[in-house]
Amino acid sequence: MSDTTKPDAPEPSNATQEYWKATTEDQLVLPYCLDCEDYFFYPRGYCPNCMSANIEYREASGEAELVSYTTVYRPPAPSLQERAPYINAIVRLEEGVQMMSNIEAESEEHLEVGMPVEVTFVETSGEYKLPYFEPAGGE
Repeated sequence: MSDTTKPDAPEPSNATQEYWKATTEDQLVLPYCLDCEDYFFYPRGYCPNCMSANIEYREASGEAELVSYTTVYRPPAPSLQERAPYINAIVRLEEGVQMMSNIEAESEEHLEVGMPVEVTFVETSGEYKLPYFEPAGGE
């Protein structure tokens, strides 16, 4: 991927700093509520279930199931135009949470709802990386 097609770098907040910092080490971490004893996503400073701030970040397996996907031909932002077309997806991580991401695949022909996918990391224009997914085992 050339520098001109790298996605824009995220701008972490205090609540998401630990999540984004882990991406620099190719690690996907998820917020975990110590009171509910469950994962949640997206990263924030409190549990959306019980509103507790008693959370920590735990490394995720990176394994997921493809829930839904679509090819984006007309990106919502000019900065994404050079990357189009790309595949946007919802995946359900082994830890139970769903997240929206992109799929690294040549086309939808290589994808099927329910198939296993695994996390990979894509460099951005800055320090942090974006968690994308690809078919498990390089299918």
